[in-house]
Amino acid sequence: MVESVRHRIHAVSITSGVLECIEKEEAYVLEVVKHLAFFNLPIGVSIYPTEKTPDRLKELGIAEVKFNLEAATPEIFAKMCPGLDYNRLWQVLDRSVELFGKNRVFSNVIIGLGETDAEMEACIRKLTTHGVIPVLRPLNPVAELVGTPRPSAERLSRLMEIHSQALAEAGLDAKLAHTMCTNCAGCDLVPGRDE
Repeated sequence: MVESVRHRIHAVSITSGVLECIEKEEAYVLEVVKHLAFFNLPIGVSIYPTEKTPDRLKELGIAEVKFNLEAATPEIFAKMCPGLDYNRLWQVLDRSVELFGKNRVFSNVIIGLGETDAEMEACIRKLTTHGVIPVLRPLNPVAELVGTPRPSAERLSRLMEIHSQALAEAGLDAKLAHTMCTNCAGCDLVPGRDE
């Protein structure tokens, strides 16, 4: 598949859910990445991590990683992602910044799960002060969230201003992404590109 589009792409992004368990998904993605190294393109990976995932991906030459907090608060995370470890995500994000460096670590945070603007701002600022670029993703109300209102354009605009300011204060630049959501900018507002 990659071979068929090689002449038209500048990077590869791998995103994955959890089909059976976190460890099996990680093993599968690591094997895929090994095969993709042949193309000598920047590769970004977004999976639910184990403690060792950042180190394993760095060893394989991955350019960027995205480990998703999903929710602005630990309480909402616990409700939306039962059985997953919010604190481990923060540890993995910190380790990723150590390994991959500035402007190479990202985290999706969904807007509209019941958080306040103040809670979302606190999450954005915590991520940026840790060296992580937040990717703010408006809720797409499907499955069990059908009936939950999608965030308004006004709210998204307010949060975009906060997002832009927090990135600037932390010396981060979302426009420098080589892979994944922030490079594509097809689904989310990206500070510096959509202002």
